[in-house]
Amino acid sequence: MEPSESVIKVLLVDDHILVLEGLKARLNQEVGITVVGQASDGQEALEMLKTLEPDVVMMDVSMPNMNGIETTKVFQDKYPDLKVLILSMHDNREYISQLMLHGAKGYILKDVSAEEMVRAIRSVADGATYICRAATETLFHQAVR
Repeated sequence: MEPSESVIKVLLVDDHILVLEGLKARLNQEVGITVVGQASDGQEALEMLKTLEPDVVMMDVSMPNMNGIETTKVFQDKYPDLKVLILSMHDNREYISQLMLHGAKGYILKDVSAEEMVRAIRSVADGATYICRAATETLFHQAVR
């Protein structure tokens, strides 16, 4: 199989079951993307990584037990090749900066279109960095002030 034809395996991490189910349903409609697992927090995601081999972890920031920032740090230490894409409602320069510093490869807000979410997953899986426009504006406009 050519790299462009391979299936991207995604692990979803969010503490809201409705969000997980909606993301899974939407992503499983995409050719070349399959959801291999769902976790409700960072600790559960770490446990799942012992048996799953996702290409991309799409994860929320705000979660109980182990939030997205802490989880991203652990992923970077234990699984440095794992690609983390943050999906968050937080358009916050500090969150974005910390997550990217600790190894996240992408940051998108929960108000992006499904098409942009898929584009972000594919970009991150291919080794690129992806930050949605609103998060990019937050990073650079607040940094200039």
